[in-house]
Amino acid sequence: MRTMPSVTSMVVTILALTNPTLADSTGAASARLPQITVEAQRKDTEKRVHEFVSRVAVMFHYESLARWTTPICPLVAGLPRNDGEFVLTRFSEIAASVGAPLAPRQCDVNFVVLVASDPVASLNAWVARARYRNLFGDAGPTQIKRFLNTRRAIRVWYNDTSSGANGSILMPGSPMPGSQCPGVGSSGGAAVNCFADDTRVERTAVWTISSVIEIVDAGAMKGFKFEQMADYIAMVGLAEFNVDADFGTAPTILRVFLAPREIRPSSLTDWDKAYLRALYHVRLSIHDADRSDQAEHGT
Repeated sequence: MRTMPSVTSMVVTILALTNPTLADSTGAASARLPQITVEAQRKDTEKRVHEFVSRVAVMFHYESLARWTTPICPLVAGLPRNDGEFVLTRFSEIAASVGAPLAPRQCDVNFVVLVASDPVASLNAWVARARYRNLFGDAGPTQIKRFLNTRRAIRVWYNDTSSGANGSILMPGSPMPGSQCPGVGSSGGAAVNCFADDTRVERTAVWTISSVIEIVDAGAMKGFKFEQMADYIAMVGLAEFNVDADFGTAPTILRVFLAPREIRPSSLTDWDKAYLRALYHVRLSIHDADRSDQAEHGT
């Protein structure tokens, strides 16, 4: 899992910049704290961050994380207009702050948030409409049924695709001998990057999020603040997570529906922001991704 260490190291770097007690020996905080104390705090943070990232992050083929590379076009349905605008504005602010791409106002929806008292019935009605029949990509009925019948306060469905690491479009098909662009003109095989760079240092393709559906159970939102709901929607919509994971002691909005009321995060935490920033600034295509030069992109 080569991408994981670079994300972890960048999260720690960002946390160190936002938390003075984790700064290095040149920082102002270390002038007030013994060197050994600062180093111990950083090592403890590194360990906790590594455990958090390795547990919650969804890896593709054991080496690649997924993120948005195409502009995100969100739609919120089922809320009064002012509440819907709040969620959209909050999502846009968070996306922009971490470096996720946003589409202009006039765009094709690829991020759907549906708030309903009966989420399953509402979504079934959406799926029946021609405009939304491809919400679940190429998933089969069994997968969709399992998703709909899984009871959660907020359910999330991700549609993923692979794309060329250099921005090129992958062609469906199988390699064909003698073809200048293997894969073109054939079918039934894996997608092929016909315009890949000639290098063994980077992958020719990476995984990207192509669309997201979030179903919010309105009844399950009782007792939660609106900002908690909006920030959770943004967090799980900008990156893929294993929401059944053990979050350990990590301070994260992901545990908002699991923690007792008195210790629920009220919004995105520093850890959440650092993780999203790291995800959208690390070079996921590099095989040996644990490089110190990547940390500079998160500063």
